[in-house]
Amino acid sequence: MNFLLDENFPPAGWKVFSQFFHGHGHEFGRVGVQIDRGFKDIELFNIAHEKGYNAIITSDINQIHRPQEREACKKAQLHWIGIPRNHRLRGRSILHNQIAQVLGSLDMVIKHVEDNPRPTAFLFQKPSHDFNIQKDYPQPL
Repeated sequence: MNFLLDENFPPAGWKVFSQFFHGHGHEFGRVGVQIDRGFKDIELFNIAHEKGYNAIITSDINQIHRPQEREACKKAQLHWIGIPRNHRLRGRSILHNQIAQVLGSLDMVIKHVEDNPRPTAFLFQKPSHDFNIQKDYPQPL
């Protein structure tokens, strides 16, 4: 599969995903590198399809709730993967959290798409602001 990272997704994700999935038949592009910035979403979906992308990964959660954009994504035969931002996070925590969320879920998305090729929307839950460390940890060894 070929994935396009929208310009609102942390740019560091492009390098991480490209390295992590290298040799697994998946390619990653980025708005601002493979496709110019500044296109309206509907136009971007068409361009992404023309350039051979199968899915878009975005932080613009509103896209999926706008009927015209949702329909344009479907017509472009793109899968839509929404990764919301947690606005309580700051600095590098934002990009770490979103990148980790994609890394942890992309195999499930790929499997679903292989089994159900029609355009599908995946909207992930807002990432947590903590790291969910067990109670009474950290502790000295």
